[in-house]
Amino acid sequence: MILFNWSYALKFLKIYHLFPGTSFLYWNIFPLFVAGSFMFIAGISLSLSWNRFRDEASRKDKWRKYGLRGLKIFGLGLGITAVTWLTFPDSFIFFGILHLLGLSIALSPLVIGDSRKTFALSVFVVFLFILPELEASSVFLASLGFSSLSFSTFDYFPLVPWSAVVFTGISLGHWLYPDGRRRFEVGRPDLEISGRPLDLLELLGRNSLFIYLLHQPVLVLFLVLLGYPVF
Repeated sequence: MILFNWSYALKFLKIYHLFPGTSFLYWNIFPLFVAGSFMFIAGISLSLSWNRFRDEASRKDKWRKYGLRGLKIFGLGLGITAVTWLTFPDSFIFFGILHLLGLSIALSPLVIGDSRKTFALSVFVVFLFILPELEASSVFLASLGFSSLSFSTFDYFPLVPWSAVVFTGISLGHWLYPDGRRRFEVGRPDLEISGRPLDLLELLGRNSLFIYLLHQPVLVLFLVLLGYPVF
């Protein structure tokens, strides 16, 4: 994610082009894979969270826990919308991956806890995506995924079809981790990082949202210190 976003920023700012020629695999397929992995892992994490929480959760508790968590992440997405609108108004992010993850998490109480319902919702979302008659010229519908508008934006992952990736992750997570426990054995590799096994990777994994929010400002600050005209 950091590799692609930094290379895209350097290309957009006309500072450095990682691939001078056309590379469809890197510029088109790779970012979708990275974003899809974020969504899929978020879904699996939701299933783990639910399996540890369900015995003590009423319906009201479920909506409070996941609704508030989703709205918090959606609020961070709105912050990114505001920052990109002020800095790059022609390509600002009006519905990116944090907006998508936030709303998907907030909607997850509808189906979380039942892998069949969750998978059925994923199929339904994909079905909506293939219905061309639902297209309309509206910014609101563009956030949902139904729009024929032509626009430029740095990051665009509408609810349809991308929420299906989150819900599929939830469904698979219930199958892979019934009752919050692995149904398969995983050997821990003999890998030493900073003198302790996998500590660095585990730290990055636990703080992925913080890293996502911080990595672009760090690049921008670095470029400003070097004297590049960023804005």
